[in-house]
Amino acid sequence: MNGAALLGASTSTLRRSNMRGTSDRDWVAELANQFIGRFKLKLLRAGFELWSMAPVAVSARLLATAVSQPDFAPISFRDTQGGSIALWIEIEINGPVKMTAPAADGEIPHEGDVILF
Repeated sequence: MNGAALLGASTSTLRRSNMRGTSDRDWVAELANQFIGRFKLKLLRAGFELWSMAPVAVSARLLATAVSQPDFAPISFRDTQGGSIALWIEIEINGPVKMTAPAADGEIPHEGDVILF
């Protein structure tokens, strides 16, 4: 199985959520990393183990072709101040998917746990 997750945010929403003042590019990559981490933990609890690469930040102008396609339908949210966040996940399965027995509850970190590595 391979796939991609896309997370985009309007500049206003991105900057309001970035309390440390890091660059927009770094912050959206961190948000994508946090999202995919939660996605992986949910699948791990169901018996699926995924490996992921570090997020890559791209400029919106590079996505213009993908967004204009009729089958591109991201999930999008609007905040109360007119900003927005969009999320899109695409997964491609090649061959059989192998599922293992779900791990015991104490073996998998919970959302919000600090994981040191």
